[in-house]
Amino acid sequence: MAALLSPMRLLTLALLAANCDAFATPARRPSRQSPTMALPGRLVGRASALALRGGGAVGVGAATALALRGGGGAVGVGGPLSLLPPVATLAVALGTKQVAVALLVGIWSGCLLLHSRNPAVALLRAVDMHVLDAVVDKEHATVILFNLLLGGTIGVVQKGGGAQGLARSLKRFAKDAKSCLATACGLAGLIFFDDYASILIVGNSFRPLVPALRVCREKFAALLHFVAVSVSASSPVSSWIGQQVGMVSAATAAVPPGAIPSAFVLTVRTLPYRLFPLALLAFVAANVASDRDFGPMRDAVARNEAAPAPGAAAAPDGGAAPDAGALEPAPGTPLRALNALVPFGTIVAATLGGMVLDGRAALRAADPAAPAGVLAALSAGDSVLALLWGSLLGATSSVGLLLAQKILSLDVAVATFIEGMKDVVEPVIVLALAWALGGIIGAAGTADFIAGALLAGGLPAWALPASSSLLAYVISFATGSSFGTMGILFPLIGPLAWRLGGGDVAMLTHCFGALLGGSLFGNVFSPIADTTILTQLATRVPLADHVKTAGPYALLVGALCVVLGDVPVGLGLFGPLPALALIIAAQTAVLAAVGRKPPSAGK
Repeated sequence: MAALLSPMRLLTLALLAANCDAFATPARRPSRQSPTMALPGRLVGRASALALRGGGAVGVGAATALALRGGGGAVGVGGPLSLLPPVATLAVALGTKQVAVALLVGIWSGCLLLHSRNPAVALLRAVDMHVLDAVVDKEHATVILFNLLLGGTIGVVQKGGGAQGLARSLKRFAKDAKSCLATACGLAGLIFFDDYASILIVGNSFRPLVPALRVCREKFAALLHFVAVSVSASSPVSSWIGQQVGMVSAATAAVPPGAIPSAFVLTVRTLPYRLFPLALLAFVAANVASDRDFGPMRDAVARNEAAPAPGAAAAPDGGAAPDAGALEPAPGTPLRALNALVPFGTIVAATLGGMVLDGRAALRAADPAAPAGVLAALSAGDSVLALLWGSLLGATSSVGLLLAQKILSLDVAVATFIEGMKDVVEPVIVLALAWALGGIIGAAGTADFIAGALLAGGLPAWALPASSSLLAYVISFATGSSFGTMGILFPLIGPLAWRLGGGDVAMLTHCFGALLGGSLFGNVFSPIADTTILTQLATRVPLADHVKTAGPYALLVGALCVVLGDVPVGLGLFGPLPALALIIAAQTAVLAAVGRKPPSAGK
């Protein structure tokens, strides 16, 4: 394992190389999808389409400003003390099961490092600077507004009987727990263009069906999360592709012209080397097909089996159940799937169309003669702004449909919309705190310290892809940010891969694939990743339970990808596709050996 780690001198050389003129990033048109990459240690925010998925972390210059605003010198920045914010957050979350409290403690502990080392001042700066800055950021505010609009839309859809009607319609495909999970995962894969949209639409659409078919909520949340992130991040037509191409372009700026393909082509060629998301999708398929689980997930499935059966969701005559809650349809309300399909379909279509229109406008503003095809437009479009447009149109259509059918009055529709927004307030608060913690982690230099600590030891060229994956695993989990991890590692690994590989394009492609795939590791179960929080919002699974149950599966797949994938492929024993087949066979064998079926499976 020591061979997978490089000496500090190599890290220093990489940092110098990334900053020197030979590796400097050329000036680029500011874009919501392409963050500045001039500083190798910079955590880029998805303030350009939420580049830090779960963070909104700030760069080196901003870190200095944050420290100065606190009235005292920063301590521990870039050193071991920089681990304090994420470690404190995880410790408090595990100890108290209160995620919001844990995030506040993490933010406060980071403020101790950045501002005057005075506990009272740190508490003030935690709220009046970091949390406030996270909320007023335009991209973050857009996401908050989108979630509130979506929450209101879901409330109206549920009150109008649309959610129950959709659940009843989906029963044609989802007749039991296994087919329900398969249908949900398939639908999540079809919404390939954005993981936010996939998680929120599928999670909320299937949530009424999950208890009715005795599906384990934790399993539903984990598999939905895995599929939504893996498919969207691996699709060449998605909200991720612009950031990925930008990272590759910046990291190869110093490579002689003609020596490598274009940034987009090179990004696409990394797909076979993105072993983690591909293997994770295969694991989801094997898990659904075999109905076997292990670890905390098996315990969750067993608890779900032992729980009493839920009451009927609807009366036999097709009307709503008599004990209606605040968002439950009144007795006699017609349960029509159309009242859910139209609003949710509007959100999907408007989001995709909005990304294309916004992207084309951005491309034409930069160069009126540039081609503005769908693929290029999606790469340049602002997915977060498009989600806001989609949610607004979805909200309008949901209310308009029910008013036209006289299912709800205007007064009831407005009250229901507000009630639906209340359901997402707590998750939105957690999301805002996670953004603030991401800023603290970036300002404290946590990711730089982790990279330096792990890149210590001897490093042969064959071990660089495996080291890249390990670094991406650790940093993405600690920061909760895939794009932030890429922003840290691409300027480091790009020059190293080109030098150690002697200008080998295959070596460069493998390392970039390892980074693009490995950076998803934390995104699928880190408690401070925004997709983790959105999964909790959509499925109503407690955040701690989701992390505990999804974590072992991600760890298994991640470990196999390094041991059976990156290492042998780096040694030249075989290519990425045979490696993927070996990983799939191994994880399926582990699932068969240690996984257990629920008691009901034998009935």
